[in-house]
Amino acid sequence: RALLSLQPIKQADAEALDVRISSRIHGILGMPFAPSSNILTLPVSQRGLGFPSISRINAGIAVDGIARDLNHHITAYRSMARIILAEWTCDINGCVYSLDGSGLRKGFTHHYKRVPSAWITAQGVMSSREEPLPLRVTDQHELLLGEVSISHFVALCNHHRPGGPT
Repeated sequence: RALLSLQPIKQADAEALDVRISSRIHGILGMPFAPSSNILTLPVSQRGLGFPSISRINAGIAVDGIARDLNHHITAYRSMARIILAEWTCDINGCVYSLDGSGLRKGFTHHYKRVPSAWITAQGVMSSREEPLPLRVTDQHELLLGEVSISHFVALCNHHRPGGPT
């Protein structure tokens, strides 16, 4: 049976919601100063006010969603997710995996019509961390079985050779 799942919004919109909530709390509680949304969402143990952060919740939903899609228990969903990822990797990003390494250094906000917006949000969240959060490819059996085009294989080799493109 189908289940409902939370869908992430653009990260900038989530951060704007945090700021709006912060200003509403400021107005309701009558604080003498407008607290930063970062202070509002810090846990009390870290001298914050312990309010939930929409942007952090949104980031978690986005990253969890892309991992869930790519490893879905229903074969058809998993296959569609992998087809979309292959198109994103090869057609849009020149055979560079977008969720690890140099692929995390690129932004894809101008590709909302070709890549699911939740995936673009997840990739943005994963790359915006101080230490980027990769989603590693652990199975590349299709390379050994010859199930990829020669141009893709050459692009992969060129990307990974020393002194090659970064």
